Amino acid sequence: MTGPFPTRRALLGGLFAAAAFAGAAAAQSISGSYRAEGRNPDGSIYTGTVHIQENGSVIEMNWQVGA
Repeated sequence: MTGPFPTRRALLGGLFAAAAFAGAAAAQSISGSYRAEGRNPDGSIYTGTVHIQENGSVIEMNWQVGA
């Protein structure tokens, strides 16, 4: 009965790799500066910058649009 063991190993290895990848993805930070672009209700276009900063379990965003 050696058939099930390689399958179990492959399944457990795949689950372990998926868990490790998910942990690494969760550790990534979104902090930084981003370009903001959009359209106002009147149809005019705006551009600007949004600065995102993670502070513990809080995410702070500072938008600068226009002059």
